[in-house]
Amino acid sequence: MEVPPAWNRTERDYYGKSAIQAVKDHLAPDGILVYDNDGHALDAKMMMTRIAVLRKHFAYVQLWMTSRNHWQLVASQVPFRMDTMALSSLLDREAIATALTKANIETPLTLLSCCFVADTARLDAFLAEAISPKIPRGTAGAARRLLFDGVGSKRLEEAFQPYYDMEMPWVTVPDEIASELRLVLASLRSARILAMKGQYAEASKANPTDPYVQSLAERECFAARAFEKMAEHDKALQLYNSAFAIAQPHVADVLDAATIAQTSGDPERAAPYYDLARRLAPTSPDVLMRQATWQFENGHPLQAEQTAQQALSNIDHPERYPDETAAVMFFIARTQAAQPARIQEGLRLAKQVIEATDNPELKAHFVPLYGQMRIDAGDAVGGVRIKRHWEAYGELLPETPKAEGNQP
Repeated sequence: MEVPPAWNRTERDYYGKSAIQAVKDHLAPDGILVYDNDGHALDAKMMMTRIAVLRKHFAYVQLWMTSRNHWQLVASQVPFRMDTMALSSLLDREAIATALTKANIETPLTLLSCCFVADTARLDAFLAEAISPKIPRGTAGAARRLLFDGVGSKRLEEAFQPYYDMEMPWVTVPDEIASELRLVLASLRSARILAMKGQYAEASKANPTDPYVQSLAERECFAARAFEKMAEHDKALQLYNSAFAIAQPHVADVLDAATIAQTSGDPERAAPYYDLARRLAPTSPDVLMRQATWQFENGHPLQAEQTAQQALSNIDHPERYPDETAAVMFFIARTQAAQPARIQEGLRLAKQVIEATDNPELKAHFVPLYGQMRIDAGDAVGGVRIKRHWEAYGELLPETPKAEGNQP
């Protein structure tokens, strides 16, 4: 259940006695209540107050964090049990597999360590220490300093950092993988702790797909896009570079950075971004064509042709994507025509592509370019005639047969 932000007055209603009782009336005996809280407006004290409310109504409560500002309170009347084999089988569901892939999570088991904060016992211990009336105000204990110092800049992850632990007895692990999984969880948890300490590069090396680390990178990318809109290209690239160093980059963000680099006055600055995009998606026709276009526009037609040929070879079932295939082939023709020794080869291929395509929009794009290719090749008269004929009749200018002998 998504809970409104704390600044919304209706948020407190979700923790009211009547609301929780209504939820309990609808839950099965072994049902689970999940409150998805917006962390932007919550400090640790406010979160602990809400945990205390749920503990009055539920025997078991856990705290999870799926990103920097999304905290989940999970409550039930029966002990939590989780089967790691069943969790892994979720990848068989296409929707879940797709969602995890978008979040750069390779296995659901990662979520156990990356997103779990504290179980019931640890929360109860924290509650007893943090909000117990036995602790007088002003006590210099860690909980008092974290929760009641009156400084809003203290974030939830700082308060709960000591309570991150790889021990999760409610998780059922097969004996044959218990030791291996324990090592994996320890490694993933170390990444989270490093990130919380601000050691982002070290955290990325430990686990670049951690959702928390990823959320930090996404924040940097968001800021980069804001500076891009203000034409602050250098600042935008600095933020993108920071994001790419923190966590596994998204290809779309890398391509955005490449576009900014191209318009920053030095097009060669885009080279490392295109190389990074190629490493992230080595068989993506879109990535390959973006790089090929950049190479062509910067005077490297041979490299552009080679890259475009790779893109063409990576189009699955070209017969199903005739327009995409035609666009790549016409681009290859342009790269060939830009090489002095292959001008005629490029012109022939361009004409073949135009004659083979049935898409009028593609023809409207190809024919004027073909005319310009003829002009650039030294046939100014023929190129201009092709352009004008297209403008007048909407068709490719037919070739005029050459006269033989003395025939008129």
